[in-house]
Amino acid sequence: MTLGWLILLSFLHIAVCLFSPFVFFMVVFQLREFELSKHHSDICMALGGAYVISTIVSVIIVFNYYLADSQEPYYWWFAMPWALLGAIIVYILKVAKVKFA
Repeated sequence: MTLGWLILLSFLHIAVCLFSPFVFFMVVFQLREFELSKHHSDICMALGGAYVISTIVSVIIVFNYYLADSQEPYYWWFAMPWALLGAIIVYILKVAKVKFA
């Protein structure tokens, strides 16, 4: 993978990773029958912070592997935030009282 492709992929990764949770929350809040307790909302905020940090850390790790000229498949580090986002969405759907119309 060339440096140009890596920069483009990293930019797209950050853009999509940072905007995809907002799209999910906008859809959920448009249902207007969404309840989340204070305890669970605190956990969601902590998971959201971890998600943002993992997005940035994954890009840093990928560039570190690239600059070290590693032969390992370093681009799999891009999957770390996506796994955490999946965990956040599953957690919210499990603990929230959402009534789908």
